[in-house]
Amino acid sequence: MFDFDVRATTPLTESELLESLARIPALEDDLRTPVDEIPRRPALILAPQRTVQEASQFMADRKTGAALVASHGVLLGVLTERDLLARLLATPPLTGGSPVWMAMTKGQDTLLESDAVGYALRRLRNLGTRALPVIHASGALRGLLDLHDVVAWLCDRLAARTASWDARLPGLVQGGSRDE
Repeated sequence: MFDFDVRATTPLTESELLESLARIPALEDDLRTPVDEIPRRPALILAPQRTVQEASQFMADRKTGAALVASHGVLLGVLTERDLLARLLATPPLTGGSPVWMAMTKGQDTLLESDAVGYALRRLRNLGTRALPVIHASGALRGLLDLHDVVAWLCDRLAARTASWDARLPGLVQGGSRDE
C-alpha cells in the first residue's frame, strides 16, 4: 500500500507536521480553475439518427459512459450508459435499431467553459451525473466534462505538489525497516 516502510519512520512532532502541511498549497486555487483549462478527452458526438446499437459500440470502443447527441453543432441531448439501460429495459423496450434521439436525455444541463472546476463538481454531484456538456458563452458546443477527467487532473496536480514532500518530510521517505 505504501511506497515506504511506515514502521521505519521517525515520528514528527505535531508542530513539525503542521508546519510542513502549511507549506503545501491548498486546493482552493485548483477549484477556481476554469473548466476549459482541464485536459479532457475528445467528446464522442453522435448524430441523432445513429442507432442505439451503434452508439453502444462507439461508447464501448472509446471507453466512455456518455456521448453528446448533436446536429450541425447544436446540442440536442446526452446519451449515457444509464439512459441506454433504462430505455432497453423499459416497457416497451427500445431495440438496438432505435435512433439515439429516442434514448437520450433532452434538456440537459450544461456548463460554461468559464465555470470554475469547483462549481462544476458541485453541479455534477447535485445532478447525480458523471458528465455534463461544455458550451461557450455564445452557446457553441465545446465538449464534455467527465468526472474522470477532473479526477485525473486533480490527481496530477496533487502528485506534482507531493513530489516535493521528500524534502519537506524527510522522516517519511527514509526506506528500510527496523529489526522487530
